[in-house]
Amino acid sequence: MLWTAATMPDPKSVLLILSRNTMLKAQAKQLLAPLGWHLHVVSQVPSALDLLAKDNIAAVLVDNADYDLAALTAGVRALPAPANGTPILTIDAAAPLDDAAFAELIEGWVGPLGDHALRAAPFDTRYRLVRLVGWDNASAMVERFRGALAEAIATAQRDPATVPAHRLAGLAGMIGYGELHRLWSRVDAGEPDALAAAVEASRQALAD
Repeated sequence: MLWTAATMPDPKSVLLILSRNTMLKAQAKQLLAPLGWHLHVVSQVPSALDLLAKDNIAAVLVDNADYDLAALTAGVRALPAPANGTPILTIDAAAPLDDAAFAELIEGWVGPLGDHALRAAPFDTRYRLVRLVGWDNASAMVERFRGALAEAIATAQRDPATVPAHRLAGLAGMIGYGELHRLWSRVDAGEPDALAAAVEASRQALAD
């Protein structure tokens, strides 16, 4: 399924704050609690890693003045999936951001703050991509892929031999659409009747 907007009140979004600064906790709570977010606040890296392993954490916000970021990152990336892909956001808690900048920082790596369904486990393709490259980059990549699929469908009707199957397979694989990657790879390999199946799957993806 390609990018669609969905907002549901039931799933929760959780931000993990690793800091000893009470002002940072207060600012995050004031900003996020009205939007339905939950906060975990810890002061020790082992406690943060333990929570990441147990809960669906959208992002880690860490005070970069107090912690070894390299060690924290190594610890997070060593966790089992999907916790190992949790975005790690750094902030200088001694000079807090204004609310708009704070929201922009978090939203840039978790998606719209009010869209809790986006972050609900199990993660779908769109959210895995957001966690990997950020909201803006993920949105741009999906829009390019959407356009490429629409163009391929139209080209398949006009001149099937010119459909850029290799490019489509590469885009699908990069974004995380495994089945479309497989189908367009079959077209790229010249398998008989592969184009019809790839076009139909692409139509369905766009419709969804």
